[in-house]
Amino acid sequence: MGSKPQARKNANASEERLEFTQDFIPVKDIRHGIIETTDHRYIKILEIEPINFMLRSDEEQFGIISSFASWLKISPARLQFKSITRKADSDRHINMIREELAQENNPACKRQGEEYIRFIKEIGSREALTRRFFLIFQYEEIRKGDSSDYAQVLGTMQTIEQNARAYFLQCGNTIVQPSDPDEAAAEILYQFFNRRSCVDEPFTSRVDRVVLDTMAGKKLVLGVDSVPHIRMAHFIAPRGIDLRHSGYVVMDGLYYAFLYIRANGYPSRVRGGWMSSLVNAGEGVDIDVFLRRENRSKAIDKVAQRIRLNRTKLKGMQDTSTDYEELANSIQSGYFIKNGIANYNEDLFYLSVFITVSARSYEELMWRKGQMSDMLKSMDMYVSDCRFQMEKALKTVMPFLSIDPGLEKKSQRNVLTSGAASTYMFTSFEMSDDSGVLLGVNRHNNSLCIVDLFNTRKNKNANLNLIGTSGAGKTFTLQLLALRMRMRGIAVTQWLSERLKLEVSPEKTRIVNVKRRHSNFLGFKLRVYPRGKKFVVSSHISDKQLSNKRQALIAQAKNVANPRPGKSEYDEISLYNSMVMGMQNYYCIATNVSRDCSKLGRAVMIVFKNRLREQRKSRLVKQGRKLSRVEREKYGDTATLRYLAGSREPIYPISYVQHKPPHSMKRGICNYTPEGRTVTVIEFQTAT
Repeated sequence: MGSKPQARKNANASEERLEFTQDFIPVKDIRHGIIETTDHRYIKILEIEPINFMLRSDEEQFGIISSFASWLKISPARLQFKSITRKADSDRHINMIREELAQENNPACKRQGEEYIRFIKEIGSREALTRRFFLIFQYEEIRKGDSSDYAQVLGTMQTIEQNARAYFLQCGNTIVQPSDPDEAAAEILYQFFNRRSCVDEPFTSRVDRVVLDTMAGKKLVLGVDSVPHIRMAHFIAPRGIDLRHSGYVVMDGLYYAFLYIRANGYPSRVRGGWMSSLVNAGEGVDIDVFLRRENRSKAIDKVAQRIRLNRTKLKGMQDTSTDYEELANSIQSGYFIKNGIANYNEDLFYLSVFITVSARSYEELMWRKGQMSDMLKSMDMYVSDCRFQMEKALKTVMPFLSIDPGLEKKSQRNVLTSGAASTYMFTSFEMSDDSGVLLGVNRHNNSLCIVDLFNTRKNKNANLNLIGTSGAGKTFTLQLLALRMRMRGIAVTQWLSERLKLEVSPEKTRIVNVKRRHSNFLGFKLRVYPRGKKFVVSSHISDKQLSNKRQALIAQAKNVANPRPGKSEYDEISLYNSMVMGMQNYYCIATNVSRDCSKLGRAVMIVFKNRLREQRKSRLVKQGRKLSRVEREKYGDTATLRYLAGSREPIYPISYVQHKPPHSMKRGICNYTPEGRTVTVIEFQTAT
């Protein structure tokens, strides 16, 4: 009988502990964008803008993964990468359109703008998704007691953030710099815990409501009395959390289930950026990646000790034993890790991957969870459910870098730095420019496609082809493009848009008096000079293109001297020669092309002479294989042509090029009249 009151007391304590959702959130305060938790840790959350990793070339992808690996070597020992997928928030784009429409005087343009806003709301509320990516790290004490000095904490966290910005910029990612770090951090937490409510009640509205309710509860007058202290958890806590179920959690009216990739559920080999498939899996799928870096010297000692122990066990075991192969594989893996740490300057990491599946109903949740498991099986990855551990799983995927030890033991997989770098997850297929035009929804991942054609930082060439059946919306899209250009453009742009139906880039369009200064156009630098009673054009290769071509040719010249893996010397020479011939064919219409290419020739030949020197003899010789007809016509008369000893392949001289006047097409040429076709045949016969 004496134990029943004690049991009832414990049950009441448990109910009281979960009576308020604010007590479930381990946030004590937010200062300078740093979250102080109730267990006296300091957390920083950085939002990272993604790139389209899959559209990059193999060399660019390798460079991104290498830069990410370099940062992992100097990053904090514990990291959490988080991706969140939710319904697209089009309010910011709509607000920008409304501000621009307020300055519009044309009634037709105003009507067009209102139709555009209705179109955005319809698309955004029905099917569009958006993805956000976060990097989460914590302050790590160097000496015991450092965390009590907040100035020390702030300085260290700012240093880590600056390092992350520099390295992620090398990867092509930018880290968002909010104007108010405290509000940005609180809003991230609010949207995580209130996935459903944040759609109808933005964070600013929640703050106003909490302040008003607190003032009314304490019978204070807003504007007269000072606002009392309010716990940070009140601003970000959800309306309710239901933890009574073994297979799911209900938070803010949404159902959540949690999966983790088992420690032995990974394939033996993965490609760089393999997380992209998980990140873009669809609505209601969030990914959390935890990395914990081990001390290098301690890791080597541990691995060596484990190898010795396993070898001792293996000696006294028959090769027919079921554990024999497992021990042999363990020893082989140990040598692999030891070799990577000792000889290749890699670190040992422990990796854990958690997958959060959310839905509006239990049936939809089970369906999505099954689909996610099947997709991972197709990738040779196997997951387990966090059944009967829902509270621990929810606390693990919170953005506070606090993984449950029991779940970590089941999910952690040891990887070296190269393997940890392959988890680079800041990738997305989204095309979303704040000042662009909403063209529709990307069917690959259901993201809003908002494109600014003339944003040269993202889109190098502002060309657009609209193809569709009748009634698909081609005319409406063109009208939207014209409207946006009108809103952002100047008088000349407006005239070209309305009268000539032409789209003009404000960044590329300018009026230049070429009598006084140069104008750059399509890689050429143009200016006119007086000659007698008329003006003549003097053209060069533009300074930017000249610098780019110089760097490209020098880089390829180095590749000729030291061929890249998988490339032969012949391949590198052929690529260099094609670059030279292509440049000469394009820039030969510049009047000063010979002078510009002579500068390139001197710079490139210096590299060739230095890199191809063997002892006291150079591999550049004046005789080689027989030239083809095209090569004889272009380079047969120059004494600057050199060959590479051994392969006997010619190295085309970039400096040997002459100006050729550009010829325009004759007006009589036309494929749709007998006379025009005759002129075309005559021109072709003359050319051949």
